[in-house]
Amino acid sequence: PDGKKLVSASEDGTAKVWNQQGELLYTLNGHTDDIYTLVFSPDGKRLVSASGDGTAKIWNHKGNHIKSIQKRQPKDEYDGYYQGIEFSPDGKSFAIVSPDNTIEVWDFQGKLLYTLSGYQDRITDLKFSPDGETIVSASGLKTFKIWSNKGELLHTFGSNQENIRFFYFSPDGKTILSSYSKTFKIWSNKGELLHTFTEGTSEVIFSPDKQMIASASSDGTVKLWSLEGKLLQTFKGHTAKVWRIAFSPDGEMIASASSDKTVRLWNVVTSEESAVLRGHQDKVTEVKFSPDSKGIISDDNFETKVWNLQGNLLQSFPTDSVNHGLLKFHPNGKTFASVGGDTIKIWKIKDNLLQAIEGHTDEVWDIAFSPDGQIIASASSDKVKLWNTEGKLLHTLTGHTNTEPHQKVWSIAFSPDGQMIASASSDNAIRLWNLEGKLLHTLTGHTNNVVSVAFSPDGEMIASASSDNTIRLWNLEGKLLHTLTGHRENSEKIISLAFSPDNKTLASAGETQIKIWTLNGRLLKNLQLNKPNKLVKRNPAEFYSIRFSPNGKYLASIRGNGEVNVWNSEYNIVQSFQTSQFTDLVDNNAEIDFSSEGQMIASSNDNKTIKLWSNQGKLIYTLTEHSNNVRHLKFSPDHKVLASAGRDKLMLWDFDLDNVLMKGCLWAKDYLSNNQNISKEDKEICEGL
Repeated sequence: PDGKKLVSASEDGTAKVWNQQGELLYTLNGHTDDIYTLVFSPDGKRLVSASGDGTAKIWNHKGNHIKSIQKRQPKDEYDGYYQGIEFSPDGKSFAIVSPDNTIEVWDFQGKLLYTLSGYQDRITDLKFSPDGETIVSASGLKTFKIWSNKGELLHTFGSNQENIRFFYFSPDGKTILSSYSKTFKIWSNKGELLHTFTEGTSEVIFSPDKQMIASASSDGTVKLWSLEGKLLQTFKGHTAKVWRIAFSPDGEMIASASSDKTVRLWNVVTSEESAVLRGHQDKVTEVKFSPDSKGIISDDNFETKVWNLQGNLLQSFPTDSVNHGLLKFHPNGKTFASVGGDTIKIWKIKDNLLQAIEGHTDEVWDIAFSPDGQIIASASSDKVKLWNTEGKLLHTLTGHTNTEPHQKVWSIAFSPDGQMIASASSDNAIRLWNLEGKLLHTLTGHTNNVVSVAFSPDGEMIASASSDNTIRLWNLEGKLLHTLTGHRENSEKIISLAFSPDNKTLASAGETQIKIWTLNGRLLKNLQLNKPNKLVKRNPAEFYSIRFSPNGKYLASIRGNGEVNVWNSEYNIVQSFQTSQFTDLVDNNAEIDFSSEGQMIASSNDNKTIKLWSNQGKLIYTLTEHSNNVRHLKFSPDHKVLASAGRDKLMLWDFDLDNVLMKGCLWAKDYLSNNQNISKEDKEICEGL
């Protein structure tokens, strides 16, 4: 119950107890047949197991056997055995269904307290009331019996028409919800029928606050009811049967899983749909909230997926990793356990936000790490701010002369030795600063906004790109060395610059083409895709960001429509993939960066998320804490921290991407190796790791 241990039972007659790290603590030996039921006591100090060998056994929390209970030896494999274990709320006793169709109540010293008898047919379910004062049992004869905790029969009731599938109490114990083959019924705790749900109802659940009931239907609706059966609200949106519903533990949300391959989130307070979770390949048959109400697990016939409440996908697991329905959250909501075949797996919900930094009064347009990773520079409106990695403001650099609201400091860069910062601005200038914020030089000559600035890897040169369609190369004293005018041919704005790690070339991205230059200004290569769309203000296909991989083997570009292209060292495209479903955006912003060795790529678009991809274009991870559009992102020099800048704030993510890629490949190893539907390229995604 405290989430510190996990217990599993097997057909080999053993049960195993594990810690959160997946280490085996001890094995419960003693049964000689399949273990069908295994339950912890509410305080976690006892376990009770029931087996096909006709016995039930009591164990302490260290795995020591306390007592065996046996009514009689089973005659054959079809004969009765103990089952249906239920603990009293105070944890001092437990009820168990006996092979002779009685209910026995025992204490943990192995003393039989009393027996509930009088059944003519198999007992299918039993429950203690939340206050522990009564026990309710259901039988194959379609009836319920309510007993006092002294063994006295109080009430017998039921429809006598339908078999009872299962039942449970409302949290306050005043009503009982029962499930039948075609419908659900609500009863008082004295056996009075309060409401019957119509045929086609697939699930009914109580709200955590005990005040409402939610139902799921084959007509695609989710409905809220009072405890007396009065309809309060109908949620419409699904286009096919709703299989499962779940309340969030705080009671504010309902999640519904449907045959239309979606999960929908409904706000109970506002009665509105808050998110649609898309991405399943088949009907969604299971949905659960994490205990902290911040995450959701959903399951179809192919994948189990983990989402946040904004509808962003956090993780996916192939179906052969998870046994449908056998998913259990840890009480802290950060991990969950799954069963797949003969293996139990413990998964960590990814939660990597290290720091959220606030302090700018306008959106942040660029960010940069110092080479030692200890300082972060951020650019916004007319200011540059320097922060440490704990989010403390070190210095504010003022000096750019932007006077209009639309004018910004567009780009910033650290020198390779970390002693100088360059900033590029709408005032047509580049300014050089030391780490204390002192202005060293002002570089002038551009006739329009300077939108990108970069230091050469050897620290001897600065490149700047401008909306005047030129690139200028400068020395560190501000002397102009070369002016590159190749983008003027198509009157293209230049949006991004990147030096190759070997210090031999410079790449520049215009609206529809990337140019590769020598450092003395000679054009080497034109990388062109498609022509700009003149009918829109901003072309969704224009390039927004380019980056060389740290090892120099690849150049990656991202366009406004979310399209990523990866080029090799000969500048041939080796990979293309789409990072966003919004391929026709006309006012989009996009950013890209490589992890170490170019194994992973981070991308952002104007959709509040950051996505991490393998260099084969497979989505591995999604970061979702931004509440507004993400403008820029950068990895720290050691590639263990990712910084992202949006309209809302600057965020730092604790993220060792190489370890994550390794873990991801370990998770997917069997799936990639054995699935015949996986292409050869996909099977090779993890080679070399």
